[in-house]
Amino acid sequence: MPNTDNTKKRRAIFELFVFVAFALISKLLMDSSFGPYSGPASLITTLILLSIYMQKRGEKWARMGLRALPGAKAKLMVLPQALLVFVSVLGTIFVLAPRIHRPEFYVGTNRGRN
Repeated sequence: MPNTDNTKKRRAIFELFVFVAFALISKLLMDSSFGPYSGPASLITTLILLSIYMQKRGEKWARMGLRALPGAKAKLMVLPQALLVFVSVLGTIFVLAPRIHRPEFYVGTNRGRN
């Protein structure tokens, strides 16, 4: 019995190492083509690969503590909600970015002075 527990722990550690290595290597490979978005792109790629791997093993995300979305409407709203978050973050960046680089933004600090 302890031998099977030890084998399961080793397998889990190996799987964790493989997926973390895949995430890091895919980020390095995506850096040249995706630029600043290589991190999220490699994360999405890793999650897709992990989902396929878990499905082949007969496991579900619910076993990890995530619950399925109840109903078709909730499932259909995932992408628009994600898009809304993305647009709001971009809007915030475009509003704040020009102000951050002006010297008067740094009143009371040495960052705005030469």
